[in-house]
Amino acid sequence: MTNKIKTIIQEISNDKQIPMEVVVKNFEQAMQKAYMKEFPEENCEVKINIENGKITLNKIFTVVENNKQDLNEYCEITLSQAQKYDKNLKIGDLYKEPFDIQSLERRVIVHMLQVFKHDIMIESNKTVYNEWIDKKGTVIYAEVEKNEKNNVTVNLEKTFGYMPKSESNLEEPALIAGQKYYFVIKDVLQQSKGWPIILSRSDPLLVENLLRNNIPEIQDGNVQIVKIARVAGFKSKVVVKANKPGIDPIGSCIGAGADRIRPILTEMHGEKIEFVKYEENMAKYIANACNPAILHSYKVVDPVIEKNPETGVEKEIKRRKIYLVIDPKKLALLIGLKGKNVKLLSQLFDAEVEVITIEEASGTKIHFEKAVLPSRNDSYRKQGYTTQQTNKFSETYFKYQNDSIYDVTSSIDEVAPMDDISKKEEKKEEDK
Repeated sequence: MTNKIKTIIQEISNDKQIPMEVVVKNFEQAMQKAYMKEFPEENCEVKINIENGKITLNKIFTVVENNKQDLNEYCEITLSQAQKYDKNLKIGDLYKEPFDIQSLERRVIVHMLQVFKHDIMIESNKTVYNEWIDKKGTVIYAEVEKNEKNNVTVNLEKTFGYMPKSESNLEEPALIAGQKYYFVIKDVLQQSKGWPIILSRSDPLLVENLLRNNIPEIQDGNVQIVKIARVAGFKSKVVVKANKPGIDPIGSCIGAGADRIRPILTEMHGEKIEFVKYEENMAKYIANACNPAILHSYKVVDPVIEKNPETGVEKEIKRRKIYLVIDPKKLALLIGLKGKNVKLLSQLFDAEVEVITIEEASGTKIHFEKAVLPSRNDSYRKQGYTTQQTNKFSETYFKYQNDSIYDVTSSIDEVAPMDDISKKEEKKEEDK
């Protein structure tokens, strides 16, 4: 018995990363709770000697005067009766009467074990919470322990993480046990019936982390990720801007020959990534975000804010809304498959987005703003390419971005050599 009790407590302590004295305390409390549920009128205490493995359960009685009226025989004992066992006892002292644990019914033992298991889980959660809470919002590379219908358990060495189906990317191939993947630490729960570390592969932070790890300009701050909108398994729209003159934020993210974006797309298992150049001007920003669909007009309706006169706290009672007006022929391009593009735009603008045709817009009383064209990349013109070459590259780039191919280096190769273009332009001048 000695070795068995000590071994069990040590195993629990090692497995759950909980100090042995805490395990012992929880075991004592669990037995006390189980006993007092069975005998609610009584008081008791439980002590475990970890060295000899002895478990002692004592019923507790308060010593009272001999002539006390309404004596509670479950938790009180008269002075004369108590002194039969210990002559040193006096009124107000506690008399401890040993109780034979072997006499407890099986259901009491079962209840005790349930309480103990629950309390140990809470202690384990506290340990995990204190260790992992500061890692919330970060990305880890860890091995899948098991996958049961997209409910994934991940081995985190000292503990396990859990990715529920709601945080899975259901469009990617099922995660395979024994293989490693990237996960976002979505949350760390203080109280949980299961593993308290909640993981995700659908969170935009996964895309952000992969971009930071693969793109030097983002690491050094020359290119900034402004915002990411994501529909997991379909597409992510990444808004970027340059913090240093002369840097092309989109080209930096794609890389020569798509060498920077390609490994990210591979990790995302085919999920598309579109980059949006950030603009302070709202009209240009909207145009860039909607590209390659070219808008006819738009309207931004500010949110409705209500202020509580008593507390002074402001509350948004109606979200900001953006109307996007487009030619009917380009409607499907802007809306996207099952409206997913609209969902992405709504995330980017933090607003309700409604797409309408030119005809529908003309039937409203809303005053729409004329849309502008999306920004085009002028970095190649700055490197000495002609306007014709730059426009050709720009057209090819936008085509690739629409198709999510991103093989942008072939774009320049497809453009005629500068000498040939120059000769053609000179010939046109001569013909004039």
